[in-house]
Amino acid sequence: MAHTEQLAQLLKNLAEHFDLEELRALCFDLRLDYDELRGEQKSAKARDPITVMLRQNRRAELADRVQVLRPNVDWPNVEALLPKERLAWATATEMQSAADYLAALRDYCASLPYLSLHDIRPPKTLDEVYVPLKAKVKVVAEDKGEEERAMRERHAAGLRNTA
Repeated sequence: MAHTEQLAQLLKNLAEHFDLEELRALCFDLRLDYDELRGEQKSAKARDPITVMLRQNRRAELADRVQVLRPNVDWPNVEALLPKERLAWATATEMQSAADYLAALRDYCASLPYLSLHDIRPPKTLDEVYVPLKAKVKVVAEDKGEEERAMRERHAAGLRNTA
């Protein structure tokens, strides 16, 4: 099995055999801050500890701990990973994390979530609340004399209308 396949299998095993609370306990055992892990879904929360442990060159510690916690699972051997393979995995997972973040941001902006005390209406999309601007260009007189003449004409027209 190629090393990248081993990492993919490790991620799959973590996601399948650990729930979120168990992933939190695993992070505690490995001295990782669970709340600092990226992502909201279990697959993302399982991916980040692998990336951190690879970056810190603590893959043996990770492998030992998951083997102790789930001895009946066929865990891949990730201890023989080369530095370039660790870098490739870390880069790929960071790109996936960025893609996940951008997708979540896109969804958030598209739904325009807003809160009110008694809001029972469904959220509106950006297309439903967009108001196009209808601004007009203000014509500016080219010189002071032209502006004064225009003001006198407006004033005279106002006097004629009141008479």
